[in-house]
Amino acid sequence: MERLQDVLGNSNCKINNTLDEEYEPRPAHVVVMEARRLVDSVKPYCVLWKNCEHFATELRYGKPKSRQVTRARDLVIYGGMPVWIGVVLIALMKLYRLIHGYVT
Repeated sequence: MERLQDVLGNSNCKINNTLDEEYEPRPAHVVVMEARRLVDSVKPYCVLWKNCEHFATELRYGKPKSRQVTRARDLVIYGGMPVWIGVVLIALMKLYRLIHGYVT
């Protein structure tokens, strides 16, 4: 196994453990033991429910979580909601006009 410093060389890196504020990290020996147990296993992959971020957070915290998926979902739900409301309102207005004989 290569050391991180040997792989990086003169490059910079950032260790991102931002979920440490939300979840208790599992002890390193537990993470390593679980990771070794999974070597050569085949895990299902789904970008929404079982992606590499889910895998890494499940190892570190014991809970699969993807902040990328959460942010994307929130953008679609809350950012797209006004668009869907507008589409529904336009459809309802057209239906009302059709029912009541208005020319569109």
